[in-house]
Amino acid sequence: MALLFVAPKSYADRIITYAIDSKRTEVSISWHYLGVPTEGGAFSGVTGFIYGNLDHPEKSWAEARIPVKTFDSGWSIINHRLVKSGDFFQTKQYPEIIFRSHSIDTVNKKSRELSLSGELSVNGIVRPMTLFAETAAVGPHPFYGDANAASLRAVTRFRRSEFGMDKFMGMVSDEIVVNLTVEALVVKN
Repeated sequence: MALLFVAPKSYADRIITYAIDSKRTEVSISWHYLGVPTEGGAFSGVTGFIYGNLDHPEKSWAEARIPVKTFDSGWSIINHRLVKSGDFFQTKQYPEIIFRSHSIDTVNKKSRELSLSGELSVNGIVRPMTLFAETAAVGPHPFYGDANAASLRAVTRFRRSEFGMDKFMGMVSDEIVVNLTVEALVVKN
């Protein structure tokens, strides 16, 4: 069960800027290898901002930057193949994965669920992307000295071949599943 915080009344119907906490945010990816869905790893050091309107979530948007070199699968050979070899991520030319939202398509205030449409940029290739998110908590956070914060979970999927990563097709699935856990703190407005 998620701990839900109560948003301050001073936030009524206005855009609040949240800075993503890079130490408490993780983006994990997973794929199938020879049909078994057991492979994956995570990126850390995610930065960016969420511009949220608590009364009218449809007015909200976000931008996140994910440093590719932070990927860790727990296997040095996979880390090398994905990040350093150039066979998958073109880390030298494109050191970041970037997501920018441009609209919220659906909002369910009761369940705190929404879909966030935008663009994902990987290896310099930009494609449309939709994140399906659940806002877990908004308001004073007890672990941040009661600073106002927001946390959310999101999931999406994409085809790696659409971003120029088509090595080992057949052995390794084309579809990549992305799970995000995000914590963000209010920036003084």
